[in-house]
Amino acid sequence: FYKIQEYVEALRKRGMFASCELYGKEENVIRNLTYNSKEVSEDTLFICKGAAFKPVYLREAVGKGAVCYISEKVFELEAEVPYILVKDIREAMSVLANLFYNNPWEDLRLVGVGGTKGKSTSVYYMKAIVDDYLEAQNKKDSAVISSIDIYDGKSKVESHITTPEAVELQQHLRNALDCGMEYAQMEVSSQALKLHRVEGIVFDTAVFTNLRADHIGAGEHADFAEYMDCKRQLFRRCRCGV
Repeated sequence: FYKIQEYVEALRKRGMFASCELYGKEENVIRNLTYNSKEVSEDTLFICKGAAFKPVYLREAVGKGAVCYISEKVFELEAEVPYILVKDIREAMSVLANLFYNNPWEDLRLVGVGGTKGKSTSVYYMKAIVDDYLEAQNKKDSAVISSIDIYDGKSKVESHITTPEAVELQQHLRNALDCGMEYAQMEVSSQALKLHRVEGIVFDTAVFTNLRADHIGAGEHADFAEYMDCKRQLFRRCRCGV
């Protein structure tokens, strides 16, 4: 576990840090990281994110044990709660998640699959091939993160979005590593790339299926050029491409 000051330094190093007020609690250890007030426990670093965020969520988090919050602005609270202000909360989330879960992707053979269509099919074909290879060596099967479900060795859950938010994503990768897995395949959506969910991750291999005009409009991509550029980012985050 890391101290509050270490999160400040990580954000500063990545150019995300704006300012902070820690009220002398720099040495407090963070034992939980979440943006969901329902999941807060003692010693939580709470992330205030989203257009629909309300101050009541932060007050609920503090009441449950949040000892510091991350935000793009200061909130008025009854008590002196340490806070760290950042320039971009979504990009900062990836920095926080990578640090909290100790960059689990570094010790996994990680494949990212992007494209307009065929991501799920490609991921599961790949998992089947990799799992046959691993079974022949009496090793554990591989992890998968897709728009269908997520299997990380510890749990198998139904997916709600193609690529999880950075906090959940790093948690699943950490679970896979802690369960003795060596390989993981995952879908990487254009939204995930645009919203920095995979920021900081370096894929061992990137696979691209195809590109069609899709996901363009309000709340998604402004135009095809932006959509294409977000897709292209996958290759900038890998050691090699296919």
